[in-house]
Amino acid sequence: MSDENIREMLLAQANITVPERGSDEDFGNCFAALTTNGEESAVRAFIVPTFGAYNNAHVDFTKVSSGAQTGALENVRRIFVMAPVWDCYIDGCGIPERRCAWYGNIPLDLPVLESLRRSRRFVELTVEQDMNERAIEVLLPLIDRCLQEGQEFTLVPVFVGGLMPDKAEQYTQLLAPYLSDPSNLFVVAGNVADLGEDLNVHKAITSYDSPLRFINETSMISSDRSMALSPVFDALELFLAALVQAPEREELRLNRFW
Repeated sequence: MSDENIREMLLAQANITVPERGSDEDFGNCFAALTTNGEESAVRAFIVPTFGAYNNAHVDFTKVSSGAQTGALENVRRIFVMAPVWDCYIDGCGIPERRCAWYGNIPLDLPVLESLRRSRRFVELTVEQDMNERAIEVLLPLIDRCLQEGQEFTLVPVFVGGLMPDKAEQYTQLLAPYLSDPSNLFVVAGNVADLGEDLNVHKAITSYDSPLRFINETSMISSDRSMALSPVFDALELFLAALVQAPEREELRLNRFW
């Protein structure tokens, strides 16, 4: 994280005011945990606010992760973090280029990144783009709180850019196998409110069982009736579409934390 971005984050934290929960402009931090059913519940993913540390979400997340944490998290060795890009445009999804080996004090998972790179589906961000891009950097303070202090893990950053359904289908096939591995934890930037009040995981993923179905069943967005725009997938929608393909999806549930 560059010194300039650190200064911007500190300024943002100083100037952001979070309204009372329940107000007309409810920007309060809310989170969700995707867990397995049963007595030995295991967390498989956290959905966290996109603005991360800009909204001091890492402070609230400490309570959330502690409350949701079970013994299963001690088996996590790799964290995938998915977030929409802010400061650069990429066509599809992106990953760091080979020269990047660390994000702060967190080592990147070079073998997994190389495997994704070999698919030729991912854009490689240059070091310069990576230094300027804040989408994942603002989530690092939350990621540091996912696991027990001193627990070693590697990071797999996935930047979600301009993502149309034809490409989204390709990424879900690449990411779905990693969802089935309990040694992986996913941290996904998104708005939990978009999932509805009941947070029914089966209802949520039904809408995203295929990016192609999503595009076919979603009305075209038109700003002035003279220009139609096709919906694009954000990080949370891409994650849900990949989740559909996980064999154990019927054994998962979503839990909301405010």
